[in-house]
Amino acid sequence: MKFLANVQLTVCLVLLLVFFTEVTTYRTLFGAVESEPEQIQRNVPTFLDPLRFETLRWRYHKSPKIKVQQGKSFLDVSRISIDKLRQKDSFDRPHKLLRECPSTSYHNKAFLRINHYLGNWEYYTYRLNDPRQGAKKNRRVWDEQAQQKDTKNGDEARPWIAGFVKYFGMEQSKFLLNGCGLDPNYTAPIQDSWLLARDKPISGKKKKTKRRKG
Repeated sequence: MKFLANVQLTVCLVLLLVFFTEVTTYRTLFGAVESEPEQIQRNVPTFLDPLRFETLRWRYHKSPKIKVQQGKSFLDVSRISIDKLRQKDSFDRPHKLLRECPSTSYHNKAFLRINHYLGNWEYYTYRLNDPRQGAKKNRRVWDEQAQQKDTKNGDEARPWIAGFVKYFGMEQSKFLLNGCGLDPNYTAPIQDSWLLARDKPISGKKKKTKRRKG
């Protein structure tokens, strides 16, 4: 249901892309530092468990000026010629689609900001077929990023839930949000596939014995 929290973001993008071919922005990385129950429950309807919603549960992050998280690009392909779209060297990478586009790192003139939620270990490893498993995504990275905490918390996204319920009504909201997120009792073991090679336990090696002739 994250897309529902980004309705305002979508409206802003539509307006911005009227004037620009591509819009870039930076991301703010939220860690997995827990808050007090009353802080997580604040302004959340009683029929919802805020622990199931990352935008409500995780409130702490490092300043994007300190912890740079590559941003994202939003591209209006209708403004790009067919010939350029066919040229593979026109595109840079998913974070910055066109080479000539603005930076996706932190910049104070960014129109938008994206919240990137690391989540707890259960959320982080829930996608079992993640091709980054054991490489870019691993236990060591999670341990480092999970502890991010700044003097400011990130409650800017919190009002979305009250607006959602106000728009759809109580009963419809219960229906639409039923089963969202992971059960707070769900646990995920630390499997070797999520560890870097240097962090994996060394298995006992059997000694090779030579056979005697005769």
